[in-house]
Amino acid sequence: MGNSNTQIEIKEVSATKHTSWCRGFFKVLSFIGAALTFIRNFISNLVMIAIIALIVIAYNLAGTIKEKAVIIASGQEEITTVEQSAQILYLPLKGVISESPLASDDFSNLQRRINEQLTGSVTHELIAIEKALNFAAEDNNLKLIILDLNDLSPMSLAVAKRIGNAVDKVRNAGKEVTALAYSYSQSAFAIAAHCDKILLDTMGQVNLRGIGMSSLYYKDLLNTLKVTPYIFKAGHFKSAVEPYTRNDMSPDVKAEYANLAANLWDEYIKELNVRKVLSRTIVLPDADKYVKELELYKGDTALMQLENNLVDELISREDYLLSLCKDYGTDKSDTTLPNMINYRKYLALKSTPEKLKDKRIAVIYGIGQISGFSNDVYAFTPDNILPLLNEVRNDDKIKAVVMYINSPGGAVKASEEIRRELMRLKELGKKVIVSMNGTAASGGYWVASAADQIIADSSTLTGSIGVFSLALGAHDLLNHVGVYQDGVATHEFADASIANPLSENTKETMRLSVEHTYDTFINLVAKSRRLSPANYISYAEGQVFLGDEAQNLGLIDDLGSLNDALNTAAKLIDSTLDDVSVLHLAPQGEKSISPLELFIMNKAEGIIPNELLKGFIDLAVKSHEGSENNAQYIALSPIKAEL
Repeated sequence: MGNSNTQIEIKEVSATKHTSWCRGFFKVLSFIGAALTFIRNFISNLVMIAIIALIVIAYNLAGTIKEKAVIIASGQEEITTVEQSAQILYLPLKGVISESPLASDDFSNLQRRINEQLTGSVTHELIAIEKALNFAAEDNNLKLIILDLNDLSPMSLAVAKRIGNAVDKVRNAGKEVTALAYSYSQSAFAIAAHCDKILLDTMGQVNLRGIGMSSLYYKDLLNTLKVTPYIFKAGHFKSAVEPYTRNDMSPDVKAEYANLAANLWDEYIKELNVRKVLSRTIVLPDADKYVKELELYKGDTALMQLENNLVDELISREDYLLSLCKDYGTDKSDTTLPNMINYRKYLALKSTPEKLKDKRIAVIYGIGQISGFSNDVYAFTPDNILPLLNEVRNDDKIKAVVMYINSPGGAVKASEEIRRELMRLKELGKKVIVSMNGTAASGGYWVASAADQIIADSSTLTGSIGVFSLALGAHDLLNHVGVYQDGVATHEFADASIANPLSENTKETMRLSVEHTYDTFINLVAKSRRLSPANYISYAEGQVFLGDEAQNLGLIDDLGSLNDALNTAAKLIDSTLDDVSVLHLAPQGEKSISPLELFIMNKAEGIIPNELLKGFIDLAVKSHEGSENNAQYIALSPIKAEL
């Protein structure tokens, strides 16, 4: 019995030891689990803190990057004392020359910065270039002005002439002006011709090619696709519709364009005469002669053009700038560059707030195709132009407005809205002057008909007084693939069928509407220009004229530039240009997106890739776009007066 109790006691001791060991083991596991949980939470918190820190750093860095970009883009980057004493003014004009002042709102600035960073192409204000050169002409410290014209985008001859005239002022002040480029486009060479020296890279060329005017023609293509063009036009020379009805240019239009091209080329040659190049033959020989001459130089275009006096020296940009270091000092950040100041910094250095005078002239810019709506702040639309005209109307100190036009035409309704607002300004006693530049045709001339005076450049393409309306019918194509349309309507005009042809009554209605618009156009021009409506064939019918011929016909008052138009405006308000303040008005771009979108995009700059940010910008703008229904076009001429 005792043995039995002993065994039982031994078993109880063993169970107690086993339980104690298990408890200890679980404690160890619990400790390890707690330790792992602590480590995991600690690491997670560290990662989260790091992410938050990175976001804060990126946010602040983005702000710094943005501020730096804004400063650089505005020309307000810190100007060192060495730059302030620089004797060289440097104008790197790679990119686009904007005829209108640039919008200064946050959204427009953001768009420009992103585009410049992605493409490397900078947008330059024409008035800023002129202003910098005007300052340079009076700056006794400056000795040399360099125009870097490499990769300069095409422009109208009128724009090139304005820069050339500003260069002439600098040269007349006794300062040397040098043009520099790897290769020159025709428009760049028109500017370079005004300089003391034209430098060309040994591997480059002056890319002279003449003036060409051509279109693609789709008649056979439309027939193949079974698409029917419905065209209604008034004006024998309305060539914009020919691509839909022909496979080639009509003889009358071809003769008109040949005359325009020849006269425009003569205007270009005349602009080069400041370099004593006397004829088209010397500037650009006939193709056969050109090839034979190039063979003599074994294909070395640069050497051939040097010996033909088109350029003064063959030298690379790098070698030329390095050669200036000895006389003008060296840039501290790059010993291969001379000490020089960029024109944007120079403007920031020289510009001072101007006290506005009691009499003021406003300049408003209408550039590009006239349309009823666009999210582009620079588009020629009532949405952009009318608020600026209202600003002029409500400011009693603005006595005159100069409407700067470079447009091939566009929508009737939009053109008439702008013209009517100009007429309202005249009723208030304000003077209206139009400055025509590269092109002021058709709808552009419709707007210009409201002016007290019209000033055009000699190279301006104007006129094109005529009307057309165009629609494409896809009923044959739809029927061909088995799509038909049927239904009922209370009136013939309510049948908006896309799978059936237009009815004869609908076509007749459109024809009569176009003819009525044409008659209205002729009467507007005849009344404003004191011409005979009965003699419309001489100045209307869709004909396009250069400045000289337009003046002879009475379509314009005088030949000249924007500055001449401003002088005319000053005279009309019994003043001089020295006694008035000129206000260049520019639309703002924040209407394109919501304030929240703008805030997010501004903060995203510098954090997300520029390519992605540009995509977001384009998407946001697209989402706010409206549509223009039933737009009746005056004309969209294929002529483009760019070199």
